[in-house]
Amino acid sequence: MLGTDKSLRTEFIKNEMRGKILDMGCNYGLLHRQIDNKNVTGIDVFVDNYKERVVQGDVNKMPFKDESFDTLVGGELLEHMKDPDKFLKECKRVLKKGGKLIITTPNKKAWLNRLVGSYNISTEKKPPLNALFKFASGPEDHYFVVDKQKLLETIGKHFRIEKYFCLPYDLVSSPHQSKWVYPVRHAVHYLMPEGLQEEQVVVAVKE
Repeated sequence: MLGTDKSLRTEFIKNEMRGKILDMGCNYGLLHRQIDNKNVTGIDVFVDNYKERVVQGDVNKMPFKDESFDTLVGGELLEHMKDPDKFLKECKRVLKKGGKLIITTPNKKAWLNRLVGSYNISTEKKPPLNALFKFASGPEDHYFVVDKQKLLETIGKHFRIEKYFCLPYDLVSSPHQSKWVYPVRHAVHYLMPEGLQEEQVVVAVKE
């Protein structure tokens, strides 16, 4: 599973999603390609990578009617939201009652972030080791990188939390590093307690 186009995250999402599905922020990465089928619609500000069943639009103001989807997927999207509550309210609007929201997002307290600040927002001070690892520079467009408590608190204001766990990042969920990095991150991930693990996964339900 490591260093390939396969992903624990992808397999989990495929097993969870049902009905009419919306993949939010679908343009970049491999996730949309791997979960795509006739029931999946994508939305992104940019739509140059896909042609079929993809809508250009802002996930904070989606061009869909109320209760249009059974499953919403937001892979590595929430951390890019300047106003996560606005985004989650919009998710709730387009999701059917009983529908699922699947979110994956980096853990601010993850071991790698503590060492090199790889997920930190651009205005935060980077740890000293950051200078040694160019691959770990924090993205300029990360605005909401949080730990488990803050993540569940934020999503829980709008949805009922059904599942929470963490996964190691891989070539699908974080395709910006050399392939040798992923086996190392995978091995370290399972040696760490949950609070220090990397990719947070949340499944929430609209009641």
